[in-house]
Amino acid sequence: MDDHLVTMTTCNLTETNGRYTLVGKILDHEVANPFPEEERTGSTANIDLYNVFNSVLKYTVKQWILILIALIILVWILYRLERRRLVNRQKKKEMKRD
Repeated sequence: MDDHLVTMTTCNLTETNGRYTLVGKILDHEVANPFPEEERTGSTANIDLYNVFNSVLKYTVKQWILILIALIILVWILYRLERRRLVNRQKKKEMKRD
C-alpha cells in the first residue's frame, strides 16, 4: 500500500529556531475534523489578521494617498480648533485681569 504524504514547515518567529512541521496524508475520501473548534481568548481573540491584511491590500496606492491627505487635513483642522480655543481662553483671562 502506497501512502501519499504532504509535508509543510513554517518558522515560529517568537522562539529561537522555532519550527512548525505539518505532515498530512492524502486520502480518497473526506475525514471529519477530530478536533472541536476551540474558544479563543485573550487580546487577539476577535482579530482575524488574514482578513485585516486583505482589507488593507484592497486599496490602491492612489487611494492610500488620498486617505493620508484626508487624515492630515483632519489633524490640521483639529489642531487649529484647539489652538483657537486656547487663544480665546487666554484672551478671556487677560480681560478679567484688567
